[in-house]
Amino acid sequence: MQGNLKDFSITNILPIIKAETKTGLLEVKGENRVILVSFLGGSVVYAQYGDNGWFTRLRDMLCTARHVTPEVWKSLEQYADTPEHFWPSLANVIPPEAASAALRRQVTDTLFDLLRYKRGTYTFTAMKSVEYPSQLINPMDVDFLLMEGCRIADEFGMIDKQLPKPDKFLRRSILSEEEMQAKRAAKNEVEPPDFRDTMEFAILSARGVEITDHEVKILSVMGRPRQLKLILNMADLSSFDASNTVLSLLNKKVVAEMTPNEVLAFEKPRAQSATGGYVAIAFAMLLLAFGVFHRASYWHPLQMANWRALCGAVAGMQARSDLAEIREAVGIYYLQKGQMPSSLLELARSGIIGGDSLKDPWRRDYVYQLGPDQFSLFSLGADGAPSADDVTFTE
Repeated sequence: MQGNLKDFSITNILPIIKAETKTGLLEVKGENRVILVSFLGGSVVYAQYGDNGWFTRLRDMLCTARHVTPEVWKSLEQYADTPEHFWPSLANVIPPEAASAALRRQVTDTLFDLLRYKRGTYTFTAMKSVEYPSQLINPMDVDFLLMEGCRIADEFGMIDKQLPKPDKFLRRSILSEEEMQAKRAAKNEVEPPDFRDTMEFAILSARGVEITDHEVKILSVMGRPRQLKLILNMADLSSFDASNTVLSLLNKKVVAEMTPNEVLAFEKPRAQSATGGYVAIAFAMLLLAFGVFHRASYWHPLQMANWRALCGAVAGMQARSDLAEIREAVGIYYLQKGQMPSSLLELARSGIIGGDSLKDPWRRDYVYQLGPDQFSLFSLGADGAPSADDVTFTE
């Protein structure tokens, strides 16, 4: 079964699959994304995007909620292309009920998004069986999903029109300007993971502003200004609930969209602080290496090898510092111009960053690659060729 969504909509396709108790895979190619839905006997058992968007969102949410550490998540990445293995592996490192809830939310989020597709093509491939994480999810009835999904799809359309663009930065707007400056100046302040433990929550309570549980989850990931798309990814909520909650907070004026100047005021001190930290550590390592070198027999091959290794480590730290500075400069350029720089030379010509900052510690140009959805920055390291000593940054 295949065709065009202009002729046959999703709301027509799903009931047919249910009525004929089909088992197989439905692939829908929209204007920008591909969605895959698995069916078993006419019921939905799994759904995901054809790219790694689902994986990125799940990572952001679980790491922000501290369900998993970045190190544990990295060990799970090997299973990303096999959901029937990934989800049980996740259930081994977080409570199974939490993994099951995350899985069910992903499936419903994906399917509800699919119901918003008006253009594209579809192909249903019948199979004898489909693989899915059966330990963590039960088959879901198509009629229920359609009824709830159509309601959400209608409301989602109205919400999207009122929300800022996904790349816009949002911040909490509870404190006064003076209080915000004092907070930024408190370098050692640690933001509580739960918004209810912050001074800002106490201020809202004193004002009589009621904050719902959903709003707490959104505000908890906004300890610092973030882009809307990242806030929606990080929140422990469905896509619809997260978007609806952000809109509610904007209407309450508890959250505000930032101007480009506000973003610059926030980003510049952070970049300078990060760069200063890298340089201080690198300098300390050099002093330590110099001391070790002089106390030893400096012409001994082993000591020379240790010296080269330490110098390489310091150069790598300097490269990471440089890449962080270039990344901030790219962000500033985007805010000023409304587009990404086509090259690092163009970035330097804008005056945002000096040309000397575009050379790595080995005096070669940093490499900047601009893709359709992301950009990459990297140095080829000491050997000047792609290898394990490369220092990379991807946004």
